[in-house]
Amino acid sequence: MDFNPLRVMHIVAPARLGGVETVIQELAAGHRSLGHEISVAAVLDPDGDRDHPFIEALHSEGVPVFPLLIGRRSYLAERRAVAGLLVEKRIAIVHTHGHRPDVVDLPLARRLGLASVATVHGFIGSGLKGKLNEWLQ
Repeated sequence: MDFNPLRVMHIVAPARLGGVETVIQELAAGHRSLGHEISVAAVLDPDGDRDHPFIEALHSEGVPVFPLLIGRRSYLAERRAVAGLLVEKRIAIVHTHGHRPDVVDLPLARRLGLASVATVHGFIGSGLKGKLNEWLQ
């Protein structure tokens, strides 16, 4: 049987540790073990810790990670950085996780004509900001 590996990039603004991060790590490692070309773009606060446990965990699985040091509200800079990665790495499928990548990066992937999927991992907050993020997503 012929096999054409998928070239997938997960995009996330990761927390130090959590369910979203675990899901991405398991998906990336599992798909990579099947022969697919998997990578992760991690949108990180430039003032934060660069030795991020999420990135270390992915590296230990052999998954390429591209840290994007982007300010909290630097959405245009994020889009430029993500667009550059998607084109440079010839990504075919974009999988976003969480409010920020779903709202900022998924429309960009679609505009580039790439197959795309967003995983909504659940909402833990309320209030105006939480409701706005849920509506945008």
